[in-house]
Amino acid sequence: MIQTTQQIKRITVNEVYDLGEIREILEEFESTEQDAAADYMNLTRRESELNTINENLQNIKIELKKLEETRVTKLAELDLFRTELFEKRKVTIDKLSKELGDLINISLVRCGQKDKYYDLINNLLTGTYTNKYEKQSIVESLSPSEFVEIIKNKDIDVLMEKTIIQEERAKRILEHDVLRERLLSIESVEMPDKPIIQMKVGNAYKSVTEVSLGQRCTTILSLLLLQNKIPLIVDTLEQGLDNIFIFDSVVQSLRNIKENRQVLLATHNANIPVSGDAELITCLTFDAGKGKIQCFGSIDDEAMKDTVQKVLEGGEEAFKLRLKKYGY
Repeated sequence: MIQTTQQIKRITVNEVYDLGEIREILEEFESTEQDAAADYMNLTRRESELNTINENLQNIKIELKKLEETRVTKLAELDLFRTELFEKRKVTIDKLSKELGDLINISLVRCGQKDKYYDLINNLLTGTYTNKYEKQSIVESLSPSEFVEIIKNKDIDVLMEKTIIQEERAKRILEHDVLRERLLSIESVEMPDKPIIQMKVGNAYKSVTEVSLGQRCTTILSLLLLQNKIPLIVDTLEQGLDNIFIFDSVVQSLRNIKENRQVLLATHNANIPVSGDAELITCLTFDAGKGKIQCFGSIDDEAMKDTVQKVLEGGEEAFKLRLKKYGY
């Protein structure tokens, strides 16, 4: 525009009266003026759009802050709920452990099941060359909330102090974009409480994962016997059980619950109906492909006692012979 004005002045000064040239210069001047006006309108509209965007952004920031505060509150409520649930579970487990006696011990570890936590960390750290031992170290040494704080603050020293991870690997972990983008997932990952079941073997307690199959079955059955008050039906429960634990655990449990729970058992083990103080014993026979009731009654009935002794003990002579062999 300035250049066009100077051109007009130059033409005037030089007294050039070429009307065609003057017309071209004026048209260029008008075109330039129109472009400037259009640019001004575009800039004004753009400024208005940017102001609207900025206003929306401020509103989003305010809403985001409220949501973050709400999340903190909800996480605190969730933690409180999980703590209350743990306490209630612990009361039940302590009661069960007491009812089971010295043979079986049950305890509860707060947030002890960390499989989901490990799986999440394992997936998020893909590409950081972190090995499984380092990942396990994170899961075992840091709670999800502690790990999130370390990531937010990029606190390499704390990460190295609490885990087996060395400096170079720690830097790579804390700078990993995928990990930083999933902080909310880490923070809210579920870690259920973990029950620890142990059985007394000799003078020491061992985890059920370390004992024999029969001992494990005994433990599970002992828990089932105490679980609730609904009727329980078990067919030949002695199968798969260690005989030494049938009297020490199963029989004692049966004697404890028989007043409050109906239990129907099919068995070939004399300890279960006799030592378990069965209220009603039914002896069955097999004839022509069908089972028949031979007799039923209490062990206090002499006829019933003879039948039980014959069927479950092999008869009076066999029973006395074993007593003699044992030195009783």
